[in-house]
Amino acid sequence: MFWLSFHLPSSLSTLISMPTTAATIWITAAIGMAAGMGREATALLATGFILTVLTVLRRLGRRIRAGREDGDDSVPGEGR
Repeated sequence: MFWLSFHLPSSLSTLISMPTTAATIWITAAIGMAAGMGREATALLATGFILTVLTVLRRLGRRIRAGREDGDDSVPGEGR
């Protein structure tokens, strides 16, 4: 089953969302543990940071999908 986690999906938006979902589950557990240990400030800071990162990733994903719908098949960052 371990090899299943390395399957590369065909669309770039799925490639972004799969690891993001897994990371969100892990960070939610870490934030809950920090809050449970009495580290409320750490939990709040981590929550703000993660919400910022997820917002940026969502916008990036939308921008990539919009570019693909316009017929642009190049991957951002590639020098073609």
